[in-house]
Amino acid sequence: MKRDNDLIRDILLFVEQHGDNNNVLTLSVRDFFKSSPNVTQNILDNHIELLTERKFLKAEPHQLGWFVLGLTWDGHDFLSNAKDQTIWSKSKQLAGHLSFDIFATVIKDIALNITRSVVDCG
Repeated sequence: MKRDNDLIRDILLFVEQHGDNNNVLTLSVRDFFKSSPNVTQNILDNHIELLTERKFLKAEPHQLGWFVLGLTWDGHDFLSNAKDQTIWSKSKQLAGHLSFDIFATVIKDIALNITRSVVDCG
C-alpha cells in the first residue's frame, strides 16, 4: 500500500469536523466515498493505523471500521498547518517525496513561511 498524504489530511479534517470530545466517532470507508471513491476499507484502515502509530489520532479498530476518540496534540498541530488548501498544495510541492516523519515536521516550517509571505503581500 502506498501512503496517501491527501487521505491522511482528509481523515484528520473529518475527525476535526465531526468529532466530539464527549462521544466516540465511528469512522468507515462510507464516510469518504463521495470525496475519495477509490478508497477501500483496507486503505482507510491502513491510514488510520498510520495516524495512530504517529500519534496524530486516538483510535481503536472495530468490526465496522474505527472508533475514533479524537485528534492528539500533534494531530491538531499538523492539521492547523495543513488545513488551508493553498498552503497544503504549496507545502506538498515544496516537500516533494519526503518521508512522512520529515514531511510532517517540514510542513510546519513551509506553512509558516507561506503564511508569512501571504501576510506580507496582503
